Order: sequence, then C-alpha cells, then structure tokens
Amino acid sequence: MKLRVREPRTTEYCFRLDKNDDLYINCTWARFLLNHDTYVLSIESDCGSFSYGWSVTESEPFKALMARIDKWYLMDKISSRNVLNLEESKRKTIENIRESFAFEQLPTSQQEYLVDEISDIESNTEEGFYREVDTALYSGISSENIETEMDYPLRAQVICNFFEKYLQPELRKQEN
Repeated sequence: MKLRVREPRTTEYCFRLDKNDDLYINCTWARFLLNHDTYVLSIESDCGSFSYGWSVTESEPFKALMARIDKWYLMDKISSRNVLNLEESKRKTIENIRESFAFEQLPTSQQEYLVDEISDIESNTEEGFYREVDTALYSGISSENIETEMDYPLRAQVICNFFEKYLQPELRKQEN
C-alpha cells in the first residue's frame, strides 16, 4: 500500500452574523475554506454546504480570483436554476398570451378571466404551473405561449450574497 499525505496551503474564513444583519434570518454563520494549491472553494454554513474547484493557474493566485469574481458567476458554479420563479413565469406567460392573435379575438370578459386565472396560480413546480395554465387556456390560444422562468435556490442566493458582502471585502483588504 502507498500512502501520500499532503498538507495543502489553505485559508479558512469563519463568519458569525449579528442578529440585526439582513442576511441573519437565512444564514447565521458561514465558513469559507480556500485551498490555494488546488483552487477549491469549500463553503459550510447553516444555509447549506457548497464546493467548486477551478483549474489551477500560475497567472493568478486563488485568493485574487476569489476577490474579483462576480456573485452570479459563483452561483452558476455552485448551483443551478432549478426553482420555479412563479411571479416572473406568470408575468411572461400573460405577456405572451396578450400578444397572441387568438387572445385579441376573445371578448374582454374572457380576456380578463384568463389573466385572473393565470395570476391566481400558486404552483411551485414548472410542471404544475404549465398544467394549470394549459387547463385555463381557451381553445385557439396555444400552450406555446406558456413560459416558465427558473431561479436559483434561495440558499445558494443567500450564500453568494454572504460571499459578496463579507468574504470578498476581506480578501480585497488582504490583497493590499
């Protein structure tokens, strides 16, 4: 058996939020571990655990990379848009339907009823939203007008806001 023991260069940043902080309700603490040898960011927090590794590059230290990246870039790396954004889906679907020729042909009362039906949908899944809108549609209005908008999970949004608000200023301060 062969055993290789490595002691990588890492930096750990541990944060505990004050109760009056706007992020406190969703995340009271977070620990960010930067591995400078492997370019891996590991995050443990009470809103979830996240990790992502970048390609090691000699042109930029890992700490500098973490100091400059955008929170949306990080969010794309640690999460995916897999949660229905219900309000935006309703807005886009209603907009698409209003622009359709078949909608214009409906009496005003039916137009208003259809918009109200879509506005009242409370589904929290993409499939459920599609099904409920499709059920509400009148003949002649295509289901191709249904548009769903997906968003990042709240916990990923919170940790990326945490990253931007607390870790990045600390990293930038250490760079100077």
